[in-house]
Amino acid sequence: MEPTVLSGVEIPAGSFVMALLGSANRDERHFGHDAAQLRVDRQDARHQVSFGAGPHHCLGAALARLEGRVVFERLLDRSPRPSLAGDVTWNGRIKLRAPRHSL
Repeated sequence: MEPTVLSGVEIPAGSFVMALLGSANRDERHFGHDAAQLRVDRQDARHQVSFGAGPHHCLGAALARLEGRVVFERLLDRSPRPSLAGDVTWNGRIKLRAPRHSL
Protein backbone atom coordinates (compact mmCIF):
# COMPACT_ATOMS: atom_id res chain seq x y z
CA MET A 1 0.00 0.00 0.00
CA GLU A 2 2.92 2.31 0.72
CA PRO A 3 6.50 2.39 -0.52
CA THR A 4 8.86 0.50 1.77
CA VAL A 5 12.45 -0.68 1.97
CA LEU A 6 13.14 -4.34 2.66
CA SER A 7 16.74 -5.53 3.11
CA GLY A 8 17.97 -2.44 1.33
CA VAL A 9 15.63 -2.84 -1.66
CA GLU A 10 13.03 -0.16 -2.28
CA ILE A 11 9.58 -1.57 -3.07
CA PRO A 12 7.27 1.02 -4.64
CA ALA A 13 3.65 1.34 -3.50
CA GLY A 14 1.33 -1.00 -5.40
CA SER A 15 4.10 -3.46 -6.33
CA PHE A 16 3.34 -7.15 -6.62
CA VAL A 17 5.48 -9.04 -4.11
CA MET A 18 5.67 -12.83 -3.89
CA ALA A 19 7.29 -14.71 -1.00
CA LEU A 20 8.78 -17.99 -2.19
CA LEU A 21 9.17 -20.51 0.58
CA GLY A 22 11.30 -22.88 -1.51
CA SER A 23 14.03 -20.30 -1.96
CA ALA A 24 14.55 -20.35 1.81
CA ASN A 25 15.87 -23.89 1.44
CA ARG A 26 18.71 -22.52 -0.72
CA ASP A 27 19.61 -19.60 1.56
CA GLU A 28 23.40 -19.33 1.57
CA ARG A 29 23.31 -17.35 4.82
CA HIS A 30 21.90 -20.44 6.55
CA PHE A 31 23.17 -23.44 4.55
CA GLY A 32 26.51 -22.05 3.33
CA HIS A 33 28.08 -21.48 -0.07
CA ASP A 34 26.76 -24.77 -1.48
CA ALA A 35 23.16 -24.19 -0.37
CA ALA A 36 21.80 -24.94 -3.85
CA GLN A 37 23.30 -28.44 -3.76
CA LEU A 38 21.26 -31.39 -2.44
CA ARG A 39 23.28 -32.72 0.49
CA VAL A 40 21.43 -35.06 2.84
CA ASP A 41 24.61 -35.31 4.94
CA ARG A 42 24.46 -31.60 5.78
CA GLN A 43 24.60 -31.03 9.55
CA ASP A 44 21.42 -28.93 9.48
CA ALA A 45 19.66 -30.77 6.61
CA ARG A 46 16.51 -31.21 8.73
CA HIS A 47 16.22 -27.43 9.18
CA GLN A 48 14.52 -26.92 5.83
CA VAL A 49 11.09 -25.30 5.49
CA SER A 50 9.49 -27.52 2.86
CA PHE A 51 6.81 -28.87 5.20
CA GLY A 52 6.15 -25.67 7.13
CA ALA A 53 6.23 -25.52 10.92
CA GLY A 54 4.07 -25.26 14.00
CA PRO A 55 0.33 -25.04 13.32
CA HIS A 56 1.09 -24.77 9.59
CA HIS A 57 3.08 -28.02 9.44
CA CYS A 58 2.03 -30.15 6.46
CA LEU A 59 -0.37 -32.95 7.40
CA GLY A 60 1.14 -35.13 4.68
CA ALA A 61 4.77 -34.62 5.74
CA ALA A 62 5.16 -38.07 7.32
CA LEU A 63 3.70 -39.76 4.24
CA ALA A 64 5.92 -37.70 1.92
CA ARG A 65 9.02 -38.67 3.90
CA LEU A 66 8.01 -42.34 3.79
CA GLU A 67 7.40 -42.14 0.02
CA GLY A 68 10.78 -40.47 -0.46
CA ARG A 69 12.55 -43.16 1.54
CA VAL A 70 10.86 -45.92 -0.49
CA VAL A 71 11.74 -44.23 -3.79
CA PHE A 72 15.42 -43.89 -2.90
CA GLU A 73 15.62 -47.43 -1.50
CA ARG A 74 14.14 -48.83 -4.71
CA LEU A 75 16.34 -46.62 -6.88
CA LEU A 76 19.46 -47.80 -5.07
CA ASP A 77 18.33 -51.43 -5.29
CA ARG A 78 18.10 -51.08 -9.08
CA SER A 79 21.14 -48.91 -9.55
CA PRO A 80 23.58 -48.89 -6.62
CA ARG A 81 25.61 -46.04 -8.14
CA PRO A 82 23.20 -43.74 -10.01
CA SER A 83 24.64 -40.76 -11.88
CA LEU A 84 23.36 -37.91 -14.02
CA ALA A 85 23.45 -38.28 -17.79
CA GLY A 86 24.74 -34.69 -18.03
CA ASP A 87 24.21 -31.23 -16.60
CA VAL A 88 20.73 -30.41 -15.32
CA THR A 89 18.85 -27.69 -17.19
CA TRP A 90 16.09 -26.14 -15.06
CA ASN A 91 12.64 -25.18 -16.38
CA GLY A 92 12.91 -21.56 -15.19
CA ARG A 93 9.60 -21.59 -13.32
CA ILE A 94 9.30 -19.63 -10.12
CA LYS A 95 7.02 -21.88 -8.09
CA LEU A 96 7.49 -25.40 -9.47
CA ARG A 97 11.21 -25.57 -10.17
CA ALA A 98 12.17 -28.81 -11.89
CA PRO A 99 14.50 -30.16 -14.57
CA ARG A 100 13.50 -29.03 -18.08
CA HIS A 101 13.92 -32.49 -19.57
CA SER A 102 13.69 -36.00 -18.22
CA LEU A 103 14.53 -39.38 -19.67
